Amino acid sequence: PTKDEFLMEYFKTDQGFHLLGYPFEGRFVNEGIASLLAFRLSKLKPISFSIAFSDYGFELLSDQKLDITELMLTTLLSPENLLADIEQSVNATEMAKRRFRDIAFISGLLFKGFPGGNVKDRHLQSSSELFFDVFSEYDPNNLLLKQSYEEAMSRQLDYERLKKVLKRMENQSLIITYPEKPTPFAFPIMTDRLREKLSSESLAHRIKRMSLDYI
Repeated sequence: PTKDEFLMEYFKTDQGFHLLGYPFEGRFVNEGIASLLAFRLSKLKPISFSIAFSDYGFELLSDQKLDITELMLTTLLSPENLLADIEQSVNATEMAKRRFRDIAFISGLLFKGFPGGNVKDRHLQSSSELFFDVFSEYDPNNLLLKQSYEEAMSRQLDYERLKKVLKRMENQSLIITYPEKPTPFAFPIMTDRLREKLSSESLAHRIKRMSLDYI
């Protein structure tokens, strides 16, 4: 694809139906786009996806067929209502909880203990989560709570860059291809998903078996 084009592929294998896109924007942004697209697709019909991503692209894998059109995908990749949708598409609350612990330390809300008598990590984590839950329920406008969500969006998903990428994609031509088998772009992302699965086979052996299936 050229700089004026955004390439997506849709094909079927014995694993299911694969939808892949290639923004070439790094893992964080590609993860955000994949999560956003999966969430918005799931609002159209009940469906489940497995998500994989790399530095240059992402994959949504489902056991259900989708009626993919350029107009539909262009609409679903719109930056409109981005913040609200991205917070629902990823577990924003859990991400914010992880950021809140560091923020609580810096603000003095949590005390690590005196030298030689440090508080155990599990106790600190429990205290941090308790503060987070109390603020969420009784003081949702708390500045520390807001900062934890802002840092989760900016550091984990690179939200501002994600928004710029989606705005840029509005001016690109979306090209969807329907290959009969995984392409050289698709195959590395598909094999990367194998790393997350428990298997007694080596990764190299599973990749070799996949390559034989699609040659």
